[in-house]
Amino acid sequence: MSLTSTLPPIRLLITDRDPASREALLGLLRAAPGFEFIGIAPPEDAIRQAAIRRVNVVLLDIIKPHEASVQACRSLRALSPAPIVIAFTTLADLAEEKALLTAGAAGYLLKEVRLEQLIHAIRQIVARERSILDRSLCARQPCI
Repeated sequence: MSLTSTLPPIRLLITDRDPASREALLGLLRAAPGFEFIGIAPPEDAIRQAAIRRVNVVLLDIIKPHEASVQACRSLRALSPAPIVIAFTTLADLAEEKALLTAGAAGYLLKEVRLEQLIHAIRQIVARERSILDRSLCARQPCI
């Protein structure tokens, strides 16, 4: 039995600073079964959108300095019900990864991840509520 057949649709909010990137990611993920797309928003609007729309997963684009993303992650995790937060970033940063995981993120992935890997990671996190880390980070330092 596959993960998609055993889970209710994943209510996903996509955040990204770049409107074209948000739309492109939405277009790519829309073809994947098992997702209900609740919205796309800039990262600074993620908390409000997640609270209003009651999403269960937020794909959170990292804002620089990363302290803003850490605070956004904490605020998202404080919502009731709290969505799962997956950090999605362009550059690997071990300090940022650790700070976001400490703030409650369930995953930390680089945007260079293949679409199939992203979909699989989201499903694994939701199904097993376990952390998913980008493997390229593990090559430089042991992963948790």
